Amino acid sequence: ISWNEIYVADAILLSMLLLSVFKKMSIRILLIISIVINSISLLFIQTRSLWISVVFCTGVLFLFKFRSRLSKINFKKVLRNILNTGILSGVVIICLNLFLNIDALDYINKRFFSFKKNELIDPTSSLGYRAYESYMVWRERTILGHGPGARLHIVSTQMSDHKWHYWWSIHSEYFELLHKYGFLGLLLFSMFWVSFFYKSYKITTSKNNYIKHIGITCFIILLNHIIVSITSGYITRDNVSPFLLVLIVLCQRYGFCIRRNVHG
Repeated sequence: ISWNEIYVADAILLSMLLLSVFKKMSIRILLIISIVINSISLLFIQTRSLWISVVFCTGVLFLFKFRSRLSKINFKKVLRNILNTGILSGVVIICLNLFLNIDALDYINKRFFSFKKNELIDPTSSLGYRAYESYMVWRERTILGHGPGARLHIVSTQMSDHKWHYWWSIHSEYFELLHKYGFLGLLLFSMFWVSFFYKSYKITTSKNNYIKHIGITCFIILLNHIIVSITSGYITRDNVSPFLLVLIVLCQRYGFCIRRNVHG
């Protein structure tokens, strides 16, 4: 599942977006169940960048949904939704404790705030190994990179032998791009995704509700992948890139509709 964990976060964000769209109770119940199941799965996955990204993207999603009517928000309804979310979260936490003997709050607290001394500079730790990888890439930085098949000569401290390896993958998407395609490749990559961000944002301004939600979906999902890829690459992987390609096609398709409407 470690190669596909990003889809658990995507499922949570998409379910929350659809929850704001569908009014039929049976569909809303299914979406709430989806959010609960995927949230529990996210806890078991343990990837902190996924947790942070989901929380941040949820905030952005909220801003998208209410940006045009901030002055008309029904605060009683908002407070009721917050209360219902809190109750639901409490029920889930209690059930985890009773049936699986998992203290979710203590678990989250330990993952976020219980760090070993000098963990960031200890290459045998999870965070330290990522920092070590990135440092080794930075030492070999070039303008054009070392090629798409380039490997990195490092000590793989996450394996039992602790020997030098010519390793084929780097956790950080951006440092992997820097290693293989250099500063030029990283710049072109960044320009491409900034353009995609801009197009998806423009689509969210559409007066057509369907097209607007296509834009929000593209923007939120890409934002999630961009954030998580700081520590775990989820943009150019073989199991992820086809999905992002679909979003790009949607952006191009509905972005053209927006431009056509603007220019008459």
